Amino acid sequence: MSVIKFQTTVEDGNIIIPTELRNKVRGKVEITIKIKDKDREEPYDILTELMENPIKDPDFVPFKRDEIYDRKL
Repeated sequence: MSVIKFQTTVEDGNIIIPTELRNKVRGKVEITIKIKDKDREEPYDILTELMENPIKDPDFVPFKRDEIYDRKL
């Protein structure tokens, strides 16, 4: 599954897909709508954003147990 994010305005109940993305959108799609309320816009929460969309680093190597608990700085 591919994910494409964009912002648009709903016009007469229709969602307009930007021209540059139209060739990528074919067949069945799943739509999630986030309604932005101008009066109560929530502050940006980077932790939630990273939990939902983690950064993928091909060179990532997790710490070893000894490295995690090493008190030497």
